[in-house]
Amino acid sequence: MVSNFVAQALRKEPITIYGDGSQTRSFQFVDDLVAGLMRLMDNEEHTGQGLKLVHFRAQLEQLQDKFMS
Repeated sequence: MVSNFVAQALRKEPITIYGDGSQTRSFQFVDDLVAGLMRLMDNEEHTGQGLKLVHFRAQLEQLQDKFMS
């Protein structure tokens, strides 16, 4: 799925959204996720602040905008 998005973006084709685009997935290694969360928890600069997670559809739209313009 991710390779399809990248290939379409590189060919400057519209990116295919499967379903309604609201599904969420995490394309990463669990070790990387845990390491990132540990680093976030150890960083006192962000204590008490919210963590904004970008929805996958929004990321696809940003990717499409970047490569389609």
